[in-house]
Amino acid sequence: MGVCFQHLLRYHTEGNNFLSQIVSFDETWCHFFDPATKQMEWRHSGSPRPKKTRSSIRAGKVMLMCFFDGNGPLMLEWLEMGGTVNANRFCDSLRKLKTAITNHRHGLLSKEVILLQDNACPHVAKVCKDLK
Repeated sequence: MGVCFQHLLRYHTEGNNFLSQIVSFDETWCHFFDPATKQMEWRHSGSPRPKKTRSSIRAGKVMLMCFFDGNGPLMLEWLEMGGTVNANRFCDSLRKLKTAITNHRHGLLSKEVILLQDNACPHVAKVCKDLK
């Protein structure tokens, strides 16, 4: 609650300049399926109908990590099927985020970047906090 109050005070004094420094992050599971496609087939009117096979649906899920600011997405990172976020992976993502900010939001790194995230274990791990 204290951090929220500090951010509110900064917004009242700095306005939209403060909001432009905020980068948010979250991850979500994305479910997908890949059904077999039906294809048209030209045939003679007297030829037998083709046998229909039952289409199988391959279902799966992948994790999407999304970093964004007030101007939209900065970086989307899809993890491999079944992959999850641990401290090392999150540190790698933070390094990639620094490059993405440099490429897409010129001048943002010259200011203080405020990363808003939940307090999941990988996000608050010491190895990630010490990352510069």
